[in-house]
Amino acid sequence: MGEIMRKLVFELLAIICIIIPFTLMGNNIHELTKSKCILIPPSIAENGRSFVYVGIDSKNNGPAIFISRLKNDGSFSPPTVAVNTRSIGEGLETYFRTFHAKHGEWAATKFRPAGGFSSPTIQDNIITFSANLKDLRKGIFYAIQQSGKWKVYPIALQGQKAPDTAGLTFQDFDAPYITTNSEAIFLASLSNEKNIIYSFNVLPESKKKRFSILCKSSKNKDNFFDISVAKGTFAVPASDVSENTYMYIFNRASRKLIKTVPKIYKGLPVGQKIFFRGPSFFDGKLAYSAYILKGKNKKYTYAIYSNAGGNTFSEPVVISGKLIKSLNDKFSTVIHPTLFIKNKKAFIVFMGQLIGKNNRAGVFLATIKNGNVKISPIAIPDQKIAKDKVIESAGVGAVCIRNNIVPLALKLKNGDNVIAFTKVY
Repeated sequence: MGEIMRKLVFELLAIICIIIPFTLMGNNIHELTKSKCILIPPSIAENGRSFVYVGIDSKNNGPAIFISRLKNDGSFSPPTVAVNTRSIGEGLETYFRTFHAKHGEWAATKFRPAGGFSSPTIQDNIITFSANLKDLRKGIFYAIQQSGKWKVYPIALQGQKAPDTAGLTFQDFDAPYITTNSEAIFLASLSNEKNIIYSFNVLPESKKKRFSILCKSSKNKDNFFDISVAKGTFAVPASDVSENTYMYIFNRASRKLIKTVPKIYKGLPVGQKIFFRGPSFFDGKLAYSAYILKGKNKKYTYAIYSNAGGNTFSEPVVISGKLIKSLNDKFSTVIHPTLFIKNKKAFIVFMGQLIGKNNRAGVFLATIKNGNVKISPIAIPDQKIAKDKVIESAGVGAVCIRNNIVPLALKLKNGDNVIAFTKVY
């Protein structure tokens, strides 16, 4: 009997060792508020001390930009409305219609991080955002909090003359990023169908010129999209004359775009067109998603590439269809990475769909140190975050990690939409 018991105990321990890693998945998540609807998931400030998102204001039942701030105890304040559809920009005579000019409603269950790179951003008491006005014009704006009240000012509007362009006008925008030195950097499309990246000095009392052209598209660098800004400079994808897309980092000293790509993309079939989304830029390094359509079944292969943390640039950090041992599952999709680096260690937060979770969206962390990659879950389907509160799906915004903080948009199985946050180290 003693020998039989020892065998049973050993087998039981073996089963527990197998089960525990998968029943304890996900981080400790702190719920901040329920939202009637989340239109654009939260995006965190460069200093990690606040985040913004777009939801529905219960008072007027319309879209609004909400803000939450880091408190002294390490938690975040309940979100409050900064700008809504009853706000009017200085010098304008019409209200806002939407704050998600390029996309529709976010839906974690459909794995669609709407808003994407047109998300509002925040730094201290300044929010920058894109919007549609009631008169259907598109524009980009900033809101500044003074004496506890938010005032809104236009940066640029559709149809206005673009500074320093010999009379060309603005046609479209990505939302501006606000930097730590109160500079808004934004991408605009002009009336000649070219792209231009501006910096705009938000604080008018400064002696600096308000608008400054950082770079323009050209024959060999065209079709800018998805600009990513950090520490006063940026990365942007651009296409050449053959319509091949490459990633570029802007060197502010030389004012040149520096091509920054691997020689090959391992894991993706050679000779087929690769599509790119992202990038995420931090401390001179990149992370971005790539995907390719392959096979008769027209299935996509998705991957995330990065040159941070000592990772070999040509090797995918994570790729769909490959078993992730730490998760005991495979991804069907991986997109929307945000890169953060601390002490030469890279942290990439991304959205992914696990085949074993019926392709519902979750949020994951890739940690890279000395070229070694570890994948771990942050917020995943079926994860319990409190009594009677289980995640159906999870998503993140345009900038989703700074310092150790990750703000989250969650859809719960009880139907609630939740804004929450977690810490990853």
